[in-house]
Amino acid sequence: MEMLSSFIVLADISGYTHFTKMHKLSLLHAEYIITELLERIIDGAENPLALMEIEGDCAYFSAVSDNSPQMAQDIFGQAERLFDVFNEREQELIRCAT
Repeated sequence: MEMLSSFIVLADISGYTHFTKMHKLSLLHAEYIITELLERIIDGAENPLALMEIEGDCAYFSAVSDNSPQMAQDIFGQAERLFDVFNEREQELIRCAT
């Protein structure tokens, strides 16, 4: 059996339960928000990252490594951009709610 190195990226929306309780959101509204945020994260991921699973408020991505420093830098840069797309969508939702 061949051993392969891989990258794993977990995009978990920490504090989601606290957020919904703090803002007294209905369950329906909360589900809409989490869906919107996760969809934006998923749409922001690019090759070689592949979506493996969605579990609650977490999207799990992986990529088989080519063991190059460039690929590691690309994956890290992509993870940073996922924060940006998340924050952009969060701000759009906040503007819509006010």
